[in-house]
Amino acid sequence: MSAGSPARRRRAAAWWPRSARDAHHIISGFNILSLAGFVVMGLTVALGRSGQAGKALSIGLICAGTALVFIGLYTESGSR
Repeated sequence: MSAGSPARRRRAAAWWPRSARDAHHIISGFNILSLAGFVVMGLTVALGRSGQAGKALSIGLICAGTALVFIGLYTESGSR
């Protein structure tokens, strides 16, 4: 099977969203709440590495960031 064979291209395409509409739904799920969750988690990692946050605070902030991400994804997909 050559590098550009149709069978190989079909298998490679199976890893990507089937249409531009599917990709739009995935990307549009990241609203401001989801992005804020990622920012909180990133700041938690930075504080943990610099030694300015204890384990309990780090765990709490990571949980809060994860909750923001899930709430953001849930609120965006609820209107469809």
